[in-house]
Amino acid sequence: MIWVLLLAALAAQVSSQGYKGSLVVTRDGYCTQNNIGPRKECAKQFKVFLGNNRGLRKCHPICPIYSDSCETLPLEYMSCGFDDEYSRYPYREREPPAVPLHTKVTNFTLELFKKAMPKGYDQNFILSPVLVQSLLSYLTEGASNETRTVMETVLKLNGDDLNSLKRSLEPSEEAPTKNKLDVASQIFRSSRVELLNPFRQSLKDKKVTVDEIDFSNQELAAKKINDWVTQKTRGKITEAVDSGSLNPDTKLMLLNALYFNGTWQYKFNKTVNGVFHVRENEQSSIRMMHLTRHLRSGHTRVEKGWDPVNGFVWVELPYDGDTMSMILLMPKERFQLDRELEKFNEADLAYILSEIAMNEQDEVKLKVPEFKAESTVSLVDPLKQMGLSSVFDGENPFDKVSKDAVKVSEVKQKSYLAVNERGTVATSVTFASVIALSLPRSTEFKVDQPFAAIIIDKQNKLPLFLAKICKPEKYKEEKA
Repeated sequence: MIWVLLLAALAAQVSSQGYKGSLVVTRDGYCTQNNIGPRKECAKQFKVFLGNNRGLRKCHPICPIYSDSCETLPLEYMSCGFDDEYSRYPYREREPPAVPLHTKVTNFTLELFKKAMPKGYDQNFILSPVLVQSLLSYLTEGASNETRTVMETVLKLNGDDLNSLKRSLEPSEEAPTKNKLDVASQIFRSSRVELLNPFRQSLKDKKVTVDEIDFSNQELAAKKINDWVTQKTRGKITEAVDSGSLNPDTKLMLLNALYFNGTWQYKFNKTVNGVFHVRENEQSSIRMMHLTRHLRSGHTRVEKGWDPVNGFVWVELPYDGDTMSMILLMPKERFQLDRELEKFNEADLAYILSEIAMNEQDEVKLKVPEFKAESTVSLVDPLKQMGLSSVFDGENPFDKVSKDAVKVSEVKQKSYLAVNERGTVATSVTFASVIALSLPRSTEFKVDQPFAAIIIDKQNKLPLFLAKICKPEKYKEEKA
């Protein structure tokens, strides 16, 4: 039995027939290559072509480029920088390029978040999917051939990706900031199990510490685990397990913790009493932080111009150094957060990041709650829905871990998020922690209804925390 505990304080001729392979195409390029005109006929024939190739989708809300692999297109295409090349090569089949690490992380992040997210507005939900993705990947080297294939497909990470991800999360010494970002991994091994040498070496190569523990002494084992959690999350999460929940037959317990303490680049002007509307007929009093200044902001789903109903409005609140940010997302239609989160995808986040990179700022009057939120979630069912059933239910899915037959019995994440005038504290132990903020292109951005927040490493394009905040708890001053 293995416990996984995540803590935070994974130019060929083209006709209108179907095709095989990877395709990039523009309408004008398609019509030029096939000598189709005038413009009305071009639009008609291109519509037929898209109908026969249903795997194609528009890759950018504004730029007229279609592909069956939008997520792998270079960033310049997503920024409408493809025109010169695609006027010469208007469409072509091509070998799919290697998927960037940030795309793998974002796709896994959003899929797991949607699978695990509780529906409705009765509770807050905070998740650091990248912790789940990386921690489970540590087991890949110990998996059977069949299980390994499944894990690499669902988790989307190989050994090189895992090493790159670990380097990306390490604090930079070149540009020191007031922010603190710490990631730690730990495996507690039962004194009654012996790890096979290749698996032990793989953990050593990844610099994952392995300590021996006696799970049969449940009280002592729980204390040792919780002491580690308390230290790594700076006391924000003090109990990951209790002695009563520990199974004495546990062979391994894997933990990783992510702690983020961010200081805002721009200080809030004031904090006053305000009202937060959970639903149309339910509200709570909250302290509301005010900030008026030029910020990067915008909206999603602009394929047909401004849509007053569908999509999000967003605002970015950068942390000190401007390499990390909190992005606040608020549904355009009031109290439709669940609907919009279900539709939000990697292309939407890529579009927001491209807008942020353009550095166009408007004056915004921002009002956002000062709050804290906590959540604990079991991720077994969501991971099974994503295709990892064999990890939990297989006969011996990890035959290269030890001579004993083992499988994963639980994956949990516990998270803590606090937002105040100075910044954000978010931590996770898979068990995870998160914090949040976001805004639209309007004179006033008032966060007084359920909203979503993303804490993102802009430099590496890695989302670290996602949060759905429905009932912000009153924040009390405490040592970070």
